Amino acid sequence: MRYFNTAFQEEKLFYPDWIIKFTDGTIGIFDTKDGTTAINTEGRPKGLAMKIKELNLLGETKFIGGIVVKESGQWYYNDSEEYEYTPGRLNSDWKLMRELF
Repeated sequence: MRYFNTAFQEEKLFYPDWIIKFTDGTIGIFDTKDGTTAINTEGRPKGLAMKIKELNLLGETKFIGGIVVKESGQWYYNDSEEYEYTPGRLNSDWKLMRELF
């Protein structure tokens, strides 16, 4: 996926870590982050959110996704274009992954 890298001020590619097909046919695209990469995302969440919106405009399949972090032994995702991440203190924009299943 293409995104605008804010650190280098240029288009870059990144490859999401998880692509999941749910039983209802929905496709989930998720990219895991940890530590500094979760804090300084350099534009990846916006690129992923924009790609998901673009795919949903095709109308054939529903797409969801976002940035994923592991906190206290559980996986959380955030599907916003921009987000705040403070280790150990997730705000309400972070959702439990297990609720998707």
